[in-house]
This record gives sequence, C-alpha cells and structure tokens, in this order.
Amino acid sequence: MGKQKMLFGLVLAVILSMVLVPGCMSGGTVDSGGWRWPAQMVFSSAGSSGLAKYVSWASLLESDTGSKVRVVPEENSVQRFKSVQDRRALLTNGGKRETGNVIEAVEGHAVKDGGPFPMRFVWTHALANSGIFVRGDSPIKTIYDIKPGIRWAVWSMQPTVLKVPKAIADWIQLPHDQIVWVNAGSYDGCARAVAEGRADIMFCFPTSPAIYEAAAAPQGIRFLDLNSDLDPEGAKRFRLVDPSYCFGPILSGVPEARGHWGTVGYTSEVTHAASDPELIYHLVKWLDSNFERYKASFDSNEFMDIVNVMECLKTTCLPVHDGTIRFLKERGLWTPDHDRRQAVNLAMIDAYVKAYPEAIKQAESKGIRIDPTNTAWIELWEGYKREKHLPKFGLHQSLTVEYGEHY
Repeated sequence: MGKQKMLFGLVLAVILSMVLVPGCMSGGTVDSGGWRWPAQMVFSSAGSSGLAKYVSWASLLESDTGSKVRVVPEENSVQRFKSVQDRRALLTNGGKRETGNVIEAVEGHAVKDGGPFPMRFVWTHALANSGIFVRGDSPIKTIYDIKPGIRWAVWSMQPTVLKVPKAIADWIQLPHDQIVWVNAGSYDGCARAVAEGRADIMFCFPTSPAIYEAAAAPQGIRFLDLNSDLDPEGAKRFRLVDPSYCFGPILSGVPEARGHWGTVGYTSEVTHAASDPELIYHLVKWLDSNFERYKASFDSNEFMDIVNVMECLKTTCLPVHDGTIRFLKERGLWTPDHDRRQAVNLAMIDAYVKAYPEAIKQAESKGIRIDPTNTAWIELWEGYKREKHLPKFGLHQSLTVEYGEHY
C-alpha cells in the first residue's frame, strides 16, 4: 500500500504532462531500426485508482520514446472499453470477468454502439486475486460453516455481482434462496457492513483500500479458503456457474488474505485488432526490455514480465494481437499449440462480433428498443445466444485443454 500512496502523490506532478497533452504535433523518436514512435498514445485507466499503475511505467515509456502518453481515467467500464472499440484509446486493462462482460454484452455493455468487438490481448497488466472474508470474531471458520440465513453483503443486485456468491453457494450446495442479500449500495459499503456486523460475509479484492480498513477494525477480518485441490467437485460446481475463475493462493493484499486460497487470474492490457501491429510490436518489446526499470514502481508490476505473459496465454480466451505474436515468435516462445489456441479464441470472438449486430437488427425489426434496461431486448439477446449456440466466455484449463461450454 505504501508504494501506491506515494505514487498517488507523484501523479499530480506528472498528470498535466500525461493527461492534458495537446494533439499530435510531431512524431516521437526514431528507434535503432528506423521505426518512429507516434506523437501520442492514449491509455484508458480504470478510474483514478488505475491511473497510478499506468503512470508507473508509461512515464518511462514517454521519456524513452518521445511519444506523449495520455492516461485518461474512466470510472465507467462500458465507456472505458468503448474508447478502445472506437479506437480513441490504444489500451485499457481488463480482467477475465470484465472482458467477458464486454464480449457477451451483458448488463450495461448491451448497448447499440457497444458490445462485442475484436478485442486482442497485448500484455499482462496484473495478477488479480479475490476472495471471501468474514469478521474476525465470526463463528464461520470455513466455507462449509456457511449455513442458511447467511447475510451476504453485495454492492448491487445485478446478476454479475451475485454470480460469484451464487457460485460459492453451489460449491457448498447451499440453495440460493437461503442467502439473505445485504445490498450495501457500494463496494466500500459492503466492507463496512461486514466490519460493523450488519452482514456476515463479502466477496472482495484483497488489495482494495476498503479491505485494509476492514482489517484495521477492532474485530479484524478472516479470509476463508476456496481450495479447489481439497474439494475439486465443489470447485467444479462453482465453475458451472462462473467459468471465468481459477483458484490458488492469494499473493497480494492484506496480510489476513495472503496464503489463503481465493480466485486467481490475470488482468490484461487489451487493444483493438485493428491497432497498428508495428506499434504493438514495439510497445511489447519495450515492456519486455525495460521490465527491470519499472517492476518495483508499483506492486503489481512484478506480474508484467514475459514469464507471466506466457502463463496468461495458457488460459486466456482473448486472441493475441498480431504485434505481440510477432514479438513472441522472435523470442522463440510462440508454438504450434499457441497457433491452435489462437484459432479457437478467434472463432469465439468472431462469433459474437457477427451475432450481436444480427440480434440488434432482429430486435429493431420487432420494434424493440436497444437498451440494457429494456427487458425485452435483454431476453432477445440472451435467446439469440442460445439459438446460435455461442461459446461462453471462460478460462481454458491449460494451453492444450479448451473450455468448451456453450449457451
């Protein structure tokens, strides 16, 4: 946490040069191969909390290349991904569930000018952990102590928010109607509800400030293990509800979380398929070559090396951008198995990119308004997914074993 706080202090010193940059006036520097960096690159961060992460390495990139880097904070996930879809931003970051929501066009992403687009993996952004915790004095010691009447804190009643708690309920075979949902209205409100005893449990991100605050409360907090090795059948039931998660020890966040088993997955830098392959190639080459310079400037930067990139490629459903593939081939890291997986992932993305405008056309022919709040539209789109037998977005089991669930 100390590094993040220090970086937020430094953000004010660099934000004018990185965010309020005028339009292109001249190109960046020319590298040893004669390639010129663009005058400007735009990255869209996940709100102000994601700004410091990008600044931690993009400031070096800007200095090295002469290309002005604009980091634009955007709290709204729909708008953040839409900036990449519209090619106003080169990069944004997304986790497995977040990118899945875009591709499957669920909830707020089910808009006429949004939804699935040819998204491509560029590089790893971080290794994300999540888990569940109770108050330190709770009688709940393991997930198998969760009983009917459990008060589960959630920040909204949207299906995507309830998905993981329901998957955990399926893990322990607890009927969903025996959970008491405590809608705290916000993520921070959920953490306070557990700390204050108004709720029993919460699904959370151990690195978030709200969890540090809950841990500092008088009763403290306790994380419960989601150990798939000890209970593979329970974990299998979980993944039938939400296949976008794998499980493993939590490596970052509050001390109370570290070492306990939670969900594990990479967040990735993503771009549009049409992004200049030369630019992406040089960008990932720079990220690889300069890893030692930026890895300590933000806690999660340690997961941005080539080792973690190759680990991420074993399970991600996102196709890899051509520029990244070129770099990996030069490094001798791209194999026939990656070619085969790339074909599988391209087919999945392409199926959604084709189906979504078809569903919109069908809805409009019936006078149905394309709006994520319109039940008729959502029901038509969900039905269209089933009709077309579209593949569900999930993590593959390994580089050679595909995840193969369909609507």
